[in-house]
This record gives sequence, structure tokens and C-alpha cells, in this order.
Amino acid sequence: MSKVLQIILFILVINSIAFTQSKWRQLDSVTNVNLKKVCFVDTLNGWIGGEAGTILYTSNGGKNWESRNVPTNWILRDIFFLNHNNGWALYDSAVGINIISVLYYTSDKGSSWQTYSSSFDNKLLNSVCFVDSLTGFLTSRLGTILKTEDAGVSWKACKILDHPQAYFEKNDIKFYNKQNGFVCGGRTDMGGIWWVTNDCGETWSTHAVTMEPVNGLCIIDSANVIGIGGDPEGNLNFCKTTDGGSLWTYKNLVFFGMGLTIGARTKNEFWACQNGMNAILSTTDAGENWISNTIPDNKTLSDIIFVDSCKGFAAGRGGVIFKYDSSYPVSVGREIKNEKFILHQNYPNPFNPSTTISFNLEHSQNVKLFIYNMLGQKICTLIDKYCASGVNSLTFKGDGLPSGNYYYVLLSDNFIEAKKMQLLK
Repeated sequence: MSKVLQIILFILVINSIAFTQSKWRQLDSVTNVNLKKVCFVDTLNGWIGGEAGTILYTSNGGKNWESRNVPTNWILRDIFFLNHNNGWALYDSAVGINIISVLYYTSDKGSSWQTYSSSFDNKLLNSVCFVDSLTGFLTSRLGTILKTEDAGVSWKACKILDHPQAYFEKNDIKFYNKQNGFVCGGRTDMGGIWWVTNDCGETWSTHAVTMEPVNGLCIIDSANVIGIGGDPEGNLNFCKTTDGGSLWTYKNLVFFGMGLTIGARTKNEFWACQNGMNAILSTTDAGENWISNTIPDNKTLSDIIFVDSCKGFAAGRGGVIFKYDSSYPVSVGREIKNEKFILHQNYPNPFNPSTTISFNLEHSQNVKLFIYNMLGQKICTLIDKYCASGVNSLTFKGDGLPSGNYYYVLLSDNFIEAKKMQLLK
């Protein structure tokens, strides 16, 4: 093995430790389908939903999983459980040229599922949430918020107060209590929007916060709510309120891609999933600074939740499930670098024919960026020059190269890091 390849592999292993040694552990796989949504009602009882009607249930905190599948091959949008027994699963189905959203219901932990008498033709639903056994809400890609007060037998459109962006797409919905709830959403290149209710969902106010949609939200307490989103062709954005939704702030992150979901372990420590990336973002200072943690074996996560400050779960493509447990021992691992001096994961990844590689420099300096194949042979030098501090980005084109895995390595006088990327043709 060449010396260059040894260095690359060593760096990649150390990068993986940054995630696996942060008290996250991968659980034994019980399926190979892509998992999309996670829901827990306490530290022991939880459900994970995925493709083709897959629903997994655990009653012992993830030690064992049982199949509680929904009888459908349709596309899962969301799952929600109010308590140990009562839950809902929202699916999309294509019938001819129409898209029909179907809501399933269970009263026995998912052992059996039934549909409501009517489907939601062309309403293109995104998310489901119930605050008690009778009162629930649905969000729509067409901009409405629906409410039921009879356990889903009938639904009405909630009132959204006048605003130019009032009826932009609605994504995630969560309630702090029966009175106070939040919805996030928006429209690409036009606005990232929050909707807030303080009267049990009867009326919603609209708050335009960012330029790009907000996809996932997390309620920390009555005052603090956070969200993650962005543009799939641009950078992620992070939003938060500290006064219950009257005022909002946002931060454009230096990471490429689109934020999917976000979870809060504490009032200051948050974790967020990136669309299509084998990395997970984290912050320990309430969102001021973020780092990208590489997930081993190119795993990609779709959803993440924390049951409390000691327990959390994440799931994603290929049936992967991770668990956070504060009782896990932490082995010696890499000290995470400051956000101002880091090599980011390329985007898109996998890619064809080109991808963007970016890095952040704490101060201006000479840097080199090389591309290597799996044999440690240098393919090309992308950059060898003096670069300014801050974010630097460049494009790598895979024209003329075979499909497969490649490494890109960033070197300076006091910094070296490598990441793996995949070319698919």
C-alpha cells in the first residue's frame, strides 16, 4: 500500500470516529429498505417508517424491532404516535394522473392499520400531528393546514391570516401543547416561512424568515423552536426563535445541500440531517457554529429525534438505525476542528459528471487539493495556490474517469484532511 493511500485511509477512519465516538452507535439492521421517519413516545417505545409500507416497532429502546407494516406499497410522508397505542401514517399514492394522500390509523401499536373512509385527493399532504385523541392536523404542499376535531372523520381548513406568502407549501408541524403550535415550509428561491398558532390551531400567523424553505422543526420548550432547511443547489439554513415565535432569526450555513430534519438533545446541542450526504451536522452553542460529522460506510440519514437529553435515534437509507445513549463510553477520537478551518463533503455525492468541493480557511494561506483513486494514485491537482480566508469552492469534473470511489485531499502547512466521493455513470 502506498504511503499516500495509508495517510488517506487513516484520515478517513479518524473522521468516522468523530461521529461514532460521540455516543452514537449503529444498531443491528433489521431491513434494507430506506427508512424515512422516526417517532418515539418515551425512551422505550418507538416506530420507524420507510418504503413499501415498512413500519418497525421497538418496546425496549431499539434492542429489538418488530414489523408492524402498513398494507401498502405507497410513498411514506410521515408517521406520528400520540401514545403507546394510537398512531397515524401518511402516504402518497398515484392513481392515473392524480396523487392521492391516504391517512392510516392504528389503535394497537401498529399491529393493525385501517384507512379513513375518504382519501385526500390532490391535497398533497406532507405531515400529520395530533394533540389528543380527537384533535389533529395535516399540512399540505398546496399551502393549507387541515384540522380535525372528531378523530379524523372530517377535516376543515384552518384560517391563515393575510400575508403575501401565507399559502406557500407547508412541511413539518408540531405542537408544544394544545394551544401553541408551529409549521415550517416555504418555496424554493422565494421564501422560508414559519406559521404560528396560539389558539389551538384555529388561526395561524405567517412569518417570512429566510430565502429558502424550512423542512424540519423541533420544539425545545415554550420559547425556543428551531428549524433546518435550504436549497438543494445551495447552502443549508438554520432558523430559531427564543420568544415563542414572535421574532425569528436565521443563519446561512457553509454546508451544501438541504437540511431535512433537526433534533435538540439539550437547549444548546442540536443535530441535523442533510439530504443525500453521508454526514450529520451538529452544534453545541445553540446554532452559532456547526460541524459536519462523517458517518461511517457512506450511511445517509433521513430523520433524527431525541427522546430526552440522554436518548436519541436516527434512521436512513438502506435500513440504517443509529442510537444516541449518554451511557455509551467515549473512546479516544479526533478533536473536532473549528468550523472556520474544515474540508466539507462534496455535493452532490454520488455525482455525475461534476461535483462541488468546498473548504473553509481560518486565515489566508497556500493550499493544495489533490484527487486520488482507490490505489492511491494521484488523478489530478485541483488547486495549488494561495487562497483567501473564508469559504473557497471549486468544481471537479469526472469526465474520462470510470465509476467508483475517489478521495480528495486538502493540504496546507498545518492541516490535512481527506474525504471520499463516488462517481456514478
